[in-house]
Amino acid sequence: MKNLRKILLSLFFGILINTSVQSITFGHGVLSAFSIFTNVMADEHTAEKAVIKELKIKIYNLDSEPVKRKLVQSDKKYIISLKEQLNELIKVQEEKDKKSAELKAKEEKETAEKQKKDAKENKRQALKKEIEDEITALGFEPVTQKKEKEFADDEEIQALEKQLSEIKELKAKEEKETAEKQKKDAKENKRQALKKEIEDQIIALGVEPVTKKSEFADDEEIQALQSQLEEVKKAKIKALKDKYDELKKAKAEKEKEERLKALKEEIESEIIALGAKPVTQNSEFADDANIQALGKQLEQLRIEAESKKAAEKLEGERQEVIQVVRKEILELGETPISEYVVNNEDEFIKALNSQLEEIKKIKAQEEKEIQESIPEWFIMMPKANEKVIYVRGTAVVDTLQGSIDSATNAALRELGKKLETRLNTKVNETVIQAGIGEDIKTKSEMERVSTLVVKEVTISGYEIAKTKMFKMDNGKYRSFILLEYPVGNLYKAFINRLENSKEIKESLIAIKNTDTFKELEAYVVDFAGA
Repeated sequence: MKNLRKILLSLFFGILINTSVQSITFGHGVLSAFSIFTNVMADEHTAEKAVIKELKIKIYNLDSEPVKRKLVQSDKKYIISLKEQLNELIKVQEEKDKKSAELKAKEEKETAEKQKKDAKENKRQALKKEIEDEITALGFEPVTQKKEKEFADDEEIQALEKQLSEIKELKAKEEKETAEKQKKDAKENKRQALKKEIEDQIIALGVEPVTKKSEFADDEEIQALQSQLEEVKKAKIKALKDKYDELKKAKAEKEKEERLKALKEEIESEIIALGAKPVTQNSEFADDANIQALGKQLEQLRIEAESKKAAEKLEGERQEVIQVVRKEILELGETPISEYVVNNEDEFIKALNSQLEEIKKIKAQEEKEIQESIPEWFIMMPKANEKVIYVRGTAVVDTLQGSIDSATNAALRELGKKLETRLNTKVNETVIQAGIGEDIKTKSEMERVSTLVVKEVTISGYEIAKTKMFKMDNGKYRSFILLEYPVGNLYKAFINRLENSKEIKESLIAIKNTDTFKELEAYVVDFAGA
């Protein structure tokens, strides 16, 4: 409508111009008015074109084609169409931007989660490799590298840690056995050296050692040889004495000098065999003096031999007394004084006895205090049954916490013994009922499992039922403790180990069908329900 009005107005003013052209003044005014109108129309048209152009640019920037102008459509209406298209495009673009932002945020979240997961996996793999390397360094193949074994990611570390723990335990056992063997071998080597030394002395005296003729226990050989050596020396000294008497008799009977010389040489040889040098080899003697000198030396050897034996016996008795007193002091939980604080063994024995008497007095006082302070529940413990075991422990330590810990450890040691006995009984019953007594492999594995289980369960799973602590007159602390342990916990660990053991896999059905195993399962169910 607006465009139509514009056209009509243009025609109207054109007619006015044509009819009034003769009047200069009037014509000038009309032309002026037409010019103003034309200019206004031109300016308005130029502005709309600029808007259209701007809108088209914006539409192009949104990767779209502007709508086509309709026939006889004014600029203003076209502008409206373009604006509507632009608004719609903006809405679509905003929706795209929103989705793009959401997608980007999702991708960033997934990337962060993946990085976190990768970091966790890298850490797990690093730990896995560390444990595998440690196992390999110990000379074993990690279970995770065995083709026949498969583990979930969350099971690998557990399996490796378990394997490493078992290997370390095995290595510690081997090292202990090696050390004990080395110690035993060193002791044996020392014993063999001493044995050979005494045998050589006996052989030098012209006698065959008794160890060459008969069998002796290791600790009996040295004693037998030492006894034989003493007897041989006594016999040799007696033989020399007899020869000496014979020599004197020969001299008295004025036997030939050759006989005297032969006897002299014989006695000299025997003296040399006894480890001494004949005096006749150091100085010159007349025949009579020779005999007298050898007689004196022979007598001196006899006296020295007897004195040495007496001294060794006395020394042995001293050492025996020292060891007995030291052992008694150690058994009372104290440390014997050092032998270096005294001048000799007699003073050492006296000092040890004095220490022992003092310790006994202290222990007697402690025992009196203990008897007066022992709680009733410690003397009359609750009775154990198939479901629960009770153990007690007590200890005297310089600190309160130390006495509690020591009492607890004492109770746990007792608990381990009772659990081992209880479980071994069940294992033996199961083996008999399953008919696998001849299956050494399965039987040994069950015994091994029972031993491991006892070690594991005594670390935890117990409860402290009763405790009592008091300070003694000597400043030390006495603790009494009563532990309660549910046996079902032991049976549960034992069953789990058996079911996961490959060595028992073939016999597992027979084991599970036994009355004893079913009884254990019932205790476990009861324990879990409780």
